[in-house]
Amino acid sequence: MKDTKDRDIHLYHIRDACQQIIQFTDGYSFDSFCRDPKTQNAVIRLIQVIGEAARQMDEETKKELSDVSWKQIIGMRHKIVHDYVDIELHLVWDSATKEIPALLERIQKALSR
Repeated sequence: MKDTKDRDIHLYHIRDACQQIIQFTDGYSFDSFCRDPKTQNAVIRLIQVIGEAARQMDEETKKELSDVSWKQIIGMRHKIVHDYVDIELHLVWDSATKEIPALLERIQKALSR
């Protein structure tokens, strides 16, 4: 097994990015999010960070946290990085407001062990 410190660094990056996304979107509706390119770009960048941390995470940790949709997280990062012209804001919003809070909860549980 990898050193706990090595394993946890990616989990900490994911946790921190999730917390920032939640903070940045607090009080927003989808319409207000669509009118705020600064917040859009911040959230998109943080989703990219989450995806990159997931991509670099060792397979053992991914198996340990098998209830997390690692392929989807990495796939979204890939879409953001390589197909940035066609980013669909409703998907970013859904991820930020529905998926990210659940991911944060799961990552915090893993880090508390």
